[in-house]
Amino acid sequence: MIECSGKAAAYPLAFAALRVGGTLVSGGEGACFEFRPSETVIAKHLNLLGSLYSGMKQGQEVQNLMLQNQIDPMRFVTHRFSLDELPTVFDKIVECT
Repeated sequence: MIECSGKAAAYPLAFAALRVGGTLVSGGEGACFEFRPSETVIAKHLNLLGSLYSGMKQGQEVQNLMLQNQIDPMRFVTHRFSLDELPTVFDKIVECT
């Protein structure tokens, strides 16, 4: 599950939707919500990953560098797959298999 909205209401929904052993990747910032690790994470053996992103100003700077051909975003692409393959491929990437 990937949460990138940063909205507090998204987290309980994401935790509830995860299967046992599932992974929540959080890229959204600013959310404040009640969190009970024993009930929410430990009981379901969940994995939590965080990913820091840049703000609007830095994002615009990166976009400008791409437009000026100073950054090639395709160099960061390591895998290609269809949307139907996403659940299987994501599990493999997270598990490093």
